[in-house]
Amino acid sequence: MEHKTSYKQELLILGYNKTSVEQQIRNINNFFKITQKEIQEVKPSDIKNFVKHFKSKQLHSSTIRSCYNHIEKYFIYLEREQNIKKNPFNYYQLELSKDKHTIREILTQQEITQLYNKANAQETIILHLCYGCGLRAFEMEQITLNDIDFEQKTLTVQKGKYSKYRVIPLSEKINQDLFNYLQINQHYTMKQQNILYNQAGTKLKQYTALAMMKKLAQKANIKANVTLHGLRHSIATHLLENGVNLTQIQQFLGHKQMETTEIYTRVRKQQLQYLVISNK
Repeated sequence: MEHKTSYKQELLILGYNKTSVEQQIRNINNFFKITQKEIQEVKPSDIKNFVKHFKSKQLHSSTIRSCYNHIEKYFIYLEREQNIKKNPFNYYQLELSKDKHTIREILTQQEITQLYNKANAQETIILHLCYGCGLRAFEMEQITLNDIDFEQKTLTVQKGKYSKYRVIPLSEKINQDLFNYLQINQHYTMKQQNILYNQAGTKLKQYTALAMMKKLAQKANIKANVTLHGLRHSIATHLLENGVNLTQIQQFLGHKQMETTEIYTRVRKQQLQYLVISNK
């Protein structure tokens, strides 16, 4: 713990974004949780098994490489500070074929309905957060009980991208489903205040939620590539299709620039021009 704390402080001093630093520390913690080794005990074979574990989750090669790089940097730091005698990463060569850039597919409104129809209680909450509330994957992972105001029917993202704060209105359906879900699973939320948890009773990670959504897509007989971020793409597009203007969607998604919203939603150029003109 002491080593990770000093490493985290070093990253912040070097000017790394706080959100990025927290992600790096989460990846490091995950590595030690999976390997069940102390820093001095880690061997190249442990690194190999860790990479194998992530490959089995069918994550994109860039995601695996990013996580690997975070852990490798930490071990370089440990070696430099003489906390370890040998750096196991010096004796392991990452072999990772580069995946083609994954195109996030926008689901139709009918496909979204199919997902909801086949979803269990926990899967429904994931859909509500990533589709109904348009949350990014890491935002979904961070939502706690304290972020929901059932009376006002709002959900607060305390630290979105670039640590941006935003409040999202909840539909009556989402508000009620969240309330019912948390009532049933109150013993978990009392422990860690997280909304979503895994079978071990700890915070549900985004890669686990992604695996759940892919299984749900199979049950719903959906051929499209369903991802957590793709659900966010989908709600943005569906809002546009239903006549919501770009400024409102920009606020809903938490974008800093309107240009990001225009690219993100992949709406035909003609439709974008019409919406921009109509909202001047």
